[in-house]
Amino acid sequence: KRPRNFAHMVGQEFVVSSLTNSLKTGRIAHAYLFSGPRGVGKTSAARILAKALNCPSGPTADFCDDYPGSEEIARGTSMDVIEIDGASNTSVNDVRTIKDEVLFPPQGSRYKIYIIDEVHMLSNSAFNALLKTIEEPPPYIIFIFATTEIHKVPATIRSRCQQFHFRLIPQEEIVRLLGDACMELGITAETQALSWIAKEATGSLRDGYTLFDQVVSFSGESITLEKIREKLGVLGLDRINDFAELLINHDTGAALEAFDQLLAGGISLEQFIEDLSEYFRSLLLLRHGIRRENLLGFSPERFSHRVLDGLKDYQLERLIELLLQVYRNIRYTMNPRYDVEVWISKACSIHLYHPVSQVVKQLQELHAKGVPTPVAKPRQEPKDVPEPVADQVDLQGGFARKIAGNQSGQNKPAGQVPSKEDPEAVKSTHIPDAPVENHPEKLQVKPQVKPQEISQNPESPLPENNVSSGNFSDSSDDTSPDIITDSHIADVLAALRKTNITVATALEKAHLWRLDKADLNLHFPAAMPAKMVRENVKVIGQIVEQVLMPGLTIQILVDKIESEEEGSNDPQVQMAKDIFRGTVVEE
Repeated sequence: KRPRNFAHMVGQEFVVSSLTNSLKTGRIAHAYLFSGPRGVGKTSAARILAKALNCPSGPTADFCDDYPGSEEIARGTSMDVIEIDGASNTSVNDVRTIKDEVLFPPQGSRYKIYIIDEVHMLSNSAFNALLKTIEEPPPYIIFIFATTEIHKVPATIRSRCQQFHFRLIPQEEIVRLLGDACMELGITAETQALSWIAKEATGSLRDGYTLFDQVVSFSGESITLEKIREKLGVLGLDRINDFAELLINHDTGAALEAFDQLLAGGISLEQFIEDLSEYFRSLLLLRHGIRRENLLGFSPERFSHRVLDGLKDYQLERLIELLLQVYRNIRYTMNPRYDVEVWISKACSIHLYHPVSQVVKQLQELHAKGVPTPVAKPRQEPKDVPEPVADQVDLQGGFARKIAGNQSGQNKPAGQVPSKEDPEAVKSTHIPDAPVENHPEKLQVKPQVKPQEISQNPESPLPENNVSSGNFSDSSDDTSPDIITDSHIADVLAALRKTNITVATALEKAHLWRLDKADLNLHFPAAMPAKMVRENVKVIGQIVEQVLMPGLTIQILVDKIESEEEGSNDPQVQMAKDIFRGTVVEE
C-alpha cells in the first residue's frame, strides 16, 4: 500500500508541493532531511523523489512509473538508489565505505542516491566523517536522510540539508483509506470499527494498516466493533457509559464490582485506564462545544447525557488528571490494581471536589451581594496574668527550674540568694517538658550603664538581687523580673561554636544565666569550666553584645550545688570512700 507517486501521498501537502515545485524549477538540493512520526510516508517520499530524479524524461514530478529501473527503486533493490539502515550501520567504517563509493558515478541513471533511514542512530564519529561529503558531494550524488528523532541529528548535519517535516495523517484520511482497502478485499466493515482502528493508529497510516490486517484475520468477511471488543479486550463505549454512571451515582461498591468483572473479562489495567481517559477527554471536548467525530472517537449522541450533565468541567479535568497520574505510577507500585481501586473510590466522590479558584469566586460573589463571610478572629492574649518568676535555665535538658520556691510548696521572695544553710532552696524544682517562655521584647532596649570590670574572683559572693528591672534602664523597679530564655542561650552558644567550640563547651556548664541590671551573672557548679570561661571572657562578651544587648558586664560565679551532708549521702561518693579508704576533697 505504499504510494508510488506524489499524487498518491496523503496528509503531506506541504512536502509534496515543495518537492514538485523544486523539480519543476530544476532547483535540486544535494541533501534532503525528512523528519516526522513513524508511518507517515518518509521512506515512501524518498523513493518517489528518487524515481522523479532518475526518470528518463526528467527530473520531473510527473514521471512515468514504468520506465526501466522504476520497480527496482520502489522495492529498494536498485544499484543506483542505495538504501542504508542507519540503525545497523552506525560506525565510522560504514561511512568510510560510502565516501569511497561516491567516487564512482551511477551505472545507468542520472543520479546516484543514498537513502539513509533512521539516520539519528549514526554515531558522532560517523556524522563527523560524513560532514565533508554532504557539504561538497560530486554533482551526481544526492543524499536523502529520514529520521523520527530530529533532535538527535547534529546541527552541523541539519544545516547542510533541506529539511521537510512530515505530519500525522488525519483520522478521516485513515478511515477513507481503510474503507478503500475493504473494497479491494471484498469485505464489509462498520464505520465505527474503522474509526476505532484509525483512532488507535494515532496518525500513523502504517500502524492503521497493521491493525487492520489483524482485525481482518479474526473477523472474516465482516468487521464489527463488537468482534473487536471481544477479541482485543476493548471496553466499548456502552460499558464505559454504564461504569461512568456508577461513578456519578456515588455507588463505590457497585463500581468496584463492575471493575472486577471487567478484569475477569480480559480487560487489562492499562487498557482500562486508557479507555477511561479517552472517554472523559471526549466528554470534556463535548462540554466545550466540539462535536467532530474524529476527535471524539464516536458520534456525540452515543455518550451518556447523564454523565455529561452530572460532571462539571473542573471535575472532568480532575478525573483525567488522576487517571494520568495512576497510569504513570502503575509501573512502580506494589499492585497496580490497588491504585485503580483507590482512583475509583475518589471518582465516586468527585461531586465534592471544588478547586480553590471556584471557592474564591463564590466567596467574591457572596461578598458582592453583601452577604457577610466568616472571618477568623484574632487571637486574644489573656489579661492580668502575673509575670512568672525568674527561671533557672538548664542548658543540658532545655527545661526551666524555679529559683524561688522549694519542694514543700513554701514560696520565697523573688531575688533571694540561696545559701549553704538552706540546701532545700538550692534544690530547684524540676518542671519536666515545660518550655521556657520567650520574652524577646525585653532584650531590645540598650542600657545606659557603663560596663564594669569583669570579676576575676571565682569565689565572689552572689549579688543581692537575682533579677533586674523589666526594661534594662536606670530604673530601680525590681518588681518585674527579666528572664534569659533557652533560645537566647542557644543563640549565644551557636555563635560561639563557630569560633571556639572548646569555650562553648565550657560555657554550656553554666547552670544559671541571670541578669542583674547591667550585669550578666554566669553561675557554674565547678571551678574548672568557670576558669576557662573567665580566660576567654572577652570573646564571650563580644558575642553576648551581638546576640543579647551591648553594654553587659559578665560576672563569673562558682556555686556549690549540694551541701556536704548531701554529698556524703550520695551512694557513688560512699562507694568511692569504701574502695579507696579516703575522703572526698573538692578542687
